Amino acid sequence: GEAGGGKTGLLVGVTQNHESSIIFRREASQTDGLERFGKEIYGKDGFNGSDLEWSWPNGRSLKLAGMKEPDSWLKHAGRARDLIGYDEAGEFLVEQVASLLAWNRGKPGQRCRVILASNPPRTADGAWMIEWFAPWLVANHERKAKAGELRYAFMDPDRMTPEWVDEGTTRMVDGDEERPLSFTFIPATLADNPYLDTPEYRAKLNALPEPLRSQLKKGIFTLGAEDDEWQLIPTAWIKAAQDRWTPQPPNGVPMCALGADVAQGGADDTALAPRYDGYYP
Repeated sequence: GEAGGGKTGLLVGVTQNHESSIIFRREASQTDGLERFGKEIYGKDGFNGSDLEWSWPNGRSLKLAGMKEPDSWLKHAGRARDLIGYDEAGEFLVEQVASLLAWNRGKPGQRCRVILASNPPRTADGAWMIEWFAPWLVANHERKAKAGELRYAFMDPDRMTPEWVDEGTTRMVDGDEERPLSFTFIPATLADNPYLDTPEYRAKLNALPEPLRSQLKKGIFTLGAEDDEWQLIPTAWIKAAQDRWTPQPPNGVPMCALGADVAQGGADDTALAPRYDGYYP
């Protein structure tokens, strides 16, 4: 939520409850603040500056890392972490965050968590956060939740978005019974952090241009984020088209075209795409 609420401190401090932790920034050069904060809490003993990792005699570890390129997550796949943290999560792509969920695991009895610490996303790249936490952020959501309440969801593997279900719901996937993931959202406010909640810092937030001022000062996630300068179709146009869409074509409009991608064998399926004038299912 709000700037200065102590989100980075939460990430570094909560690692004390975990055995193998990793905290990401979008670029490795941005981990300097995490390193400085970590040394204030844990000191320099056990810290390897080359690997940006603390290792302690009891087996606990905390690593800092960057994930600049879309496929940079591959370098971290295969190593189990019972805590995966993202500092400024709104700067990451949904593919990067969702792809590492499989390695959020630990020893029997060890609590496993993914923590997304972030100000509201400032670009369209981070819009996925609104969908992941819609019960807390979207007004009149069908599963509206209060801060700290749990909600449960299966992840759509194609869209990488949650499919919200009731607690205790299970489903069969490839012959295995699957349980949903639990989600919660806890807003951070500047008032939570007495070390930074000063008139001087509030004055700096008040001086910011909109919508950045409202995003950082008030922690408002639903303000419009800016599109990338190279984006061809504006996100607002896409959302408007989605809002106009209906599950069925208009009455009385016949099918005028049919696109077909015919499978010739193997694992592919034939795909058919009908068109009804200007309507596409």
